[in-house]
Amino acid sequence: MRFGRVAILSGLVALCVAQGASADAVVVFTLDRVAAQPAAPAVLDPSTTPYAPVPAGLVTPPSAAYLGQAAVLLAQRYLGVPYVWGGADPSGFDCSGLVMFVYAQLGVKIKHFSGDQWQEGVAVAKADLQPGDVVFFEPGPMGPQHEALYIGNGMVIEAPHHNSVVRYSTLAEHAGSYMGARRPY
Repeated sequence: MRFGRVAILSGLVALCVAQGASADAVVVFTLDRVAAQPAAPAVLDPSTTPYAPVPAGLVTPPSAAYLGQAAVLLAQRYLGVPYVWGGADPSGFDCSGLVMFVYAQLGVKIKHFSGDQWQEGVAVAKADLQPGDVVFFEPGPMGPQHEALYIGNGMVIEAPHHNSVVRYSTLAEHAGSYMGARRPY
């Protein structure tokens, strides 16, 4: 998702939000100058709407805690989706595909392999885990063989293995194979 343009529409200031590098439509949130109340979102064709660039510093990026919480909420949408080796979309996920897909929806690009994701982001101590952190298990010759998304209170969301679905589990279930955690944002 990108923020980056402001439009003046009939005396209203509008913030345009688009997902992806090029979007066919843009959602516009308007603020009335007098009442300063948000109006209902409108969908505009960006090719016909006059835009001006957003002044530097006007848009503040979301905090790491916000991104982590948003990742958890997105991952919960996919509970029950079947495990598919190499899967990285809502038709089927493997463990790293689920994490990659969820973070991609938030504009955070990470690779699709637990061993690569083990190298991305910032290392996090187990005592400092926050929702949205990626926890890694099962050491292997190329890095971790499994991962899950930490959701808080010792719980994770994972795409565990063949003949299973995206589900909740606990860190305690993986205690013997825990390797560490990374914060990908």
